Amino acid sequence: MSKQYYQKEAMRQLSDQGVYLPLSINPHPEILSKLKALLEYYIDLGFLPSGMSKKLIPTHPVAPVWYFIPKVHKSPTCPPGRSIVAGVGSATEPLSRYLDWLLRPLLLGTPTYLKDTGDFLRALKFFEWRRDFSLVSLDVESLYTTIPHHLGLQAMKVVLTRSNKDTLFCSFVLEALDLVLSNNSFLFGKQWYRQVLGTAMGTPVSCTFANPYLAVFEETYIFSVGNPYLQHIDFFLRYVDDVFLIWSGSEESCRAFVQHLNDSNMMNMKFTLNFGGSSLDFLDVRVSVVDGELHTTGYRKPGIFLCHLCFVPTPAFSYQITSQF
Repeated sequence: MSKQYYQKEAMRQLSDQGVYLPLSINPHPEILSKLKALLEYYIDLGFLPSGMSKKLIPTHPVAPVWYFIPKVHKSPTCPPGRSIVAGVGSATEPLSRYLDWLLRPLLLGTPTYLKDTGDFLRALKFFEWRRDFSLVSLDVESLYTTIPHHLGLQAMKVVLTRSNKDTLFCSFVLEALDLVLSNNSFLFGKQWYRQVLGTAMGTPVSCTFANPYLAVFEETYIFSVGNPYLQHIDFFLRYVDDVFLIWSGSEESCRAFVQHLNDSNMMNMKFTLNFGGSSLDFLDVRVSVVDGELHTTGYRKPGIFLCHLCFVPTPAFSYQITSQF
């Protein structure tokens, strides 16, 4: 991939002003002022300890930098990019990390939640296969850059309400999360941008923000009585934006189901379908049907190479998927 192509793909993404807004000045002073006011307010209310400001406000914040990872398994010569914001040490990074720590325990009870590959294998272990079943996976298109902030905050409010946390906890989380989301600013070259839709891959709370949003989506559009295809779903699990399901019915009915999801939902979600039938790759596992039973083996996406000449810790070569939490 040439430097010219990298620049072209970067500007293709960043020129979408529905997602990224160019800024004329460094926004960090304004962000730090908002952060200080928020923390002092909740310290005065007694929710946060007095020393929390020093922990959550960086003395010398680092400018976040935007880049993308080429998806070479989709195209080795002109790969689309997965956008990342390197925000370690940035103005909102400590607050984002703190929110992630606060919210993680509240999200583990989601019925379709998958923690990691081991969790997936354990869930499959006792599943009884039938002849009319098919292996299917769904992928959310560009999840992190498609969640409208107000809808994501509404979904988080649903989770907080069900958790029976007190009012002060809920209001702090929602206000702090709103601050992180609405002030996701970064540099590309010498130009500042702000992400106005979705959340950045790279901020610690991004996965924790996306999970309840998809959980609410599932309740509203997949497991509701209004879904005319609900009877075909016999098994359904999700790892962030990757869905594994077992479908009872034809491939045509499954494609109609995905089209129905894409056309009818009001949450800005779009799915792509992989109808595997009797063999399917999901996460780092290949699931196959052999003699009427499910069997699993290891799997790597095409284009994934771990070069032993690179500085990579030895355990990383096992290529085990990293847990969500």
